[in-house]
Amino acid sequence: MKNVYQIYITMSIEDKIREIAAEKFEGFSYVFEDWNGAAEVVDRVDLPAIICILPVGGYLDMTRGKVKDSEDIILAFVDKVQRDANGSDNEEVYTKMKGVAARFLSEMNASHFFEPIGGKVRYTTILEQASAYITGVSVELTVKELQGGCV
Repeated sequence: MKNVYQIYITMSIEDKIREIAAEKFEGFSYVFEDWNGAAEVVDRVDLPAIICILPVGGYLDMTRGKVKDSEDIILAFVDKVQRDANGSDNEEVYTKMKGVAARFLSEMNASHFFEPIGGKVRYTTILEQASAYITGVSVELTVKELQGGCV
């Protein structure tokens, strides 16, 4: 007789993030890729965009017959800027995208998909990246599921 483990996970962390983006951020494109793929894809989508970078790692918390996923992710919030934009043009876009990032993190908390995100969340400014000339901000998070699936 084979010993087979079945893990019942209804949605991945990425599925949950995609759902928040689709339901709460009308007018934003959504991209799920590694950094190189995202730079190519963002050239072909309408901007502004929310980019979820493939997780670099994480862990599975297996307790009392349940498994909760936790991933180290990067979320980027970008919009188009003209080539060789000046400082105030870039500042206008990345400041607007900081606001979008804060709202997105708030929506992640309101979704009850994840353990609450709080305290200081570090962001990095993105200036005129990719051939689409995008500017914005990225945040690095460890996202932990609030409810796990059965093992």
